[in-house]
Amino acid sequence: MNKRLLWLFLAATLAFLLVFLLFADAGKSLARGYAMGTIVEIRGRHAERALEEIKRLEKLFDKKRVGSDVWLINSLAGLARVEVSADTLRVVKQSIEASKLTNGAFDITEKNYRDIVVDEKAKTIFLKQKEERIDLGGIAKGYAVEAAREKLRQLGDKAALVNMISSIAVIGSPEGHSAWKIGIKDPKAPDELAGTVELKDGQALSTSGDYERGTHIIDPKTGRAVSSKIASVTIVTRDAGLADALTTAFFVMGKEKGIKMLKKIPVDAYFIVLKDGTILK
Repeated sequence: MNKRLLWLFLAATLAFLLVFLLFADAGKSLARGYAMGTIVEIRGRHAERALEEIKRLEKLFDKKRVGSDVWLINSLAGLARVEVSADTLRVVKQSIEASKLTNGAFDITEKNYRDIVVDEKAKTIFLKQKEERIDLGGIAKGYAVEAAREKLRQLGDKAALVNMISSIAVIGSPEGHSAWKIGIKDPKAPDELAGTVELKDGQALSTSGDYERGTHIIDPKTGRAVSSKIASVTIVTRDAGLADALTTAFFVMGKEKGIKMLKKIPVDAYFIVLKDGTILK
């Protein structure tokens, strides 16, 4: 697909995005691009630099990219330790922590997250089994959003937003407003809202919906696609990577176990839409 057709396709799909900004004018520059399989929109004085950060991480985390950190880890599974970048080390560590928090409902491996050996001192990652593989798809966007936000902070931005559609993080607030207001689309009526959430300075959210990812959400314990009564889950935390992992885990765990999990973890808010239209928040 050439670039023109790609952007036409992306424009056509905007009406079906899971979340959207109800107002977003921070009075700053805007950068748009495409990375990690989704549209990226960044608002802030140093938006282009933050977009570059996301694209840098994409090169490290893409399991199909020959020579990427993840490609090397998978290629040398059961054979050798792989020295990786600081970002890959951090995101894998965060993934393992999320697996422990969710009792394995979130897992970046094909078999068991306990197959991952992380050596922080040597900056290496090793997969114990030759057949084992990792895939950062369930956390990469959130981690990238968080990294882009940190880049903006380092560069001095006081009001900014990093939006990767299903993962969003903010700094400060838009001019004239106390928070960034995000609309959550109704799974049954994409042109309507199921509700809204507000993000204040330092907050981030992740949203997953069965109409967006559906059978792509796999139960790590069974290896089968998740069949759930949940239509969409939005979680607000102080870390976009954690929020990304938790929304995936929630689908796997189901409503009851998922809500119990959220009560044990320091999340700021959640907004859940069930397939029967019930909203839990």
